[in-house]
Amino acid sequence: MGENRPNPEELLRRVQEQERKARSGRLKVFLGYVSSVGKSWRMLDEGRRRRMRGQDVVVGWVQGKKDPHLEEVLAQLEVIPEKEGEMDLDAILKRHPQVVVVDELAHENPAGSKHLHRWEDVQDLLDAGITVITAINVQYLAGLKDSVERLLGVRKPESVPDKFVLTADEVVLVDASPEAIRQRMEGTMPTANVHVFVSNKLQQLREMALLYTADAIEHHVEDYRQTHHIDAHWTTQERILVCVTSHHRGPDLVEKGHRLAQRLHGDLFVVYVTPNPEWSNLTPEQRQKVEQCLALARSYKAKVTVLTDTAPADAISQFAQEHRITQIFIGHTLKQRSFPKLMSQSTVGRIIRQAEGIDVHVVADSVPKAAVPAPPRQPEPQAVRDADKPRGWLKIFMGYAAGVGKTYQMLQDGREYMHHGHDVVVGYFEPHKRPDTIAQLGDLEAVARRKVQYRACDFEEMDTDAIIKRSPEICLVD
Repeated sequence: MGENRPNPEELLRRVQEQERKARSGRLKVFLGYVSSVGKSWRMLDEGRRRRMRGQDVVVGWVQGKKDPHLEEVLAQLEVIPEKEGEMDLDAILKRHPQVVVVDELAHENPAGSKHLHRWEDVQDLLDAGITVITAINVQYLAGLKDSVERLLGVRKPESVPDKFVLTADEVVLVDASPEAIRQRMEGTMPTANVHVFVSNKLQQLREMALLYTADAIEHHVEDYRQTHHIDAHWTTQERILVCVTSHHRGPDLVEKGHRLAQRLHGDLFVVYVTPNPEWSNLTPEQRQKVEQCLALARSYKAKVTVLTDTAPADAISQFAQEHRITQIFIGHTLKQRSFPKLMSQSTVGRIIRQAEGIDVHVVADSVPKAAVPAPPRQPEPQAVRDADKPRGWLKIFMGYAAGVGKTYQMLQDGREYMHHGHDVVVGYFEPHKRPDTIAQLGDLEAVARRKVQYRACDFEEMDTDAIIKRSPEICLVD
């Protein structure tokens, strides 16, 4: 296993990058998959919350100022006046706030402007030490433009480089179900954009946004690992490695790896290790078998690599570490050996011992077996609910730690639904003494908790019966 120590040039680059980040402002990007998902509102509300915490916040540019839901938040923030219908970059730099809110990151500036693109204006603000909160849809990300064009048949002229977004200090996905989006747009959907709001297309755009956000998180994780010289795997996406040889059932391994990579939305890598680059150790039949496996892998868009090494276990293990592999598929033909012998004597055993933090799938060659009768089919479980009985929708806010903002976001969505005319109540929530979370409760109706006594102590819990009797459209439960 080779050491992954950076060279002096790489160390210098990292130091310079850290010094640049220390001088510049921070960049927070709200990413959505379609218009009306709520990016502008989230962005402005972030500015409002920061102002409540005592930060100097201004609005440099926001789309849809006539929206009544945005007007409520805008009224609580200082707005820098426009200059000839565009963001006034010089005025913001002169005002020099701590934080500036800038909508429409992908906007192209008119001819004669200092920069052609708004994201370049944002870079100037960051270089001046100003923190920027901004928003963008996946349609405007340079790396996804081709995929979006194939899906929608429309190519957006504006775009933002992936490097600019992926190196942001924080990328936040603003998400809503396609059904919720269509309900919001009902009666107001622009005729020109009706092709975007087809359910299956919305689902695919949503998936693009989810995966892109995962890429952004993984970029931060990898940057942290390199900065702190951490070798452990902290990957946020699965990376599947299939090891093919001239002896084992390579096509089956490639198929298994491909199916798993598809199911987990991961990357597929296929490796063949040879002791010499001419493959002279193989018979024509063996060579054909390997070439067919690699051709199959390429048809699945796998990243195919041929390694030249006389120690295949070491080569595979080093490749797995360098490419942050999370799962390895490898075959074996040891039908008669015990597991201890498999672990101690074989290439498979050495890979397993060296694959710290990596799952290894050892797949045996197929052996004909006597036919086994299928088990008797179990009766279907009795339905818990009557199939004809209407059932509400369930939406879950999931976080990775306490204090990440799940309760706040739940209440925020509840208020938005209420402002759109829905009957919303709060069944239970725990603010943990956070002022901004308590303030977010606002004018939402809260159903009184039920008092319960247990071992001479009084407790409060959600009053399910009272909520069902009240029968709201939407109930928020923390």
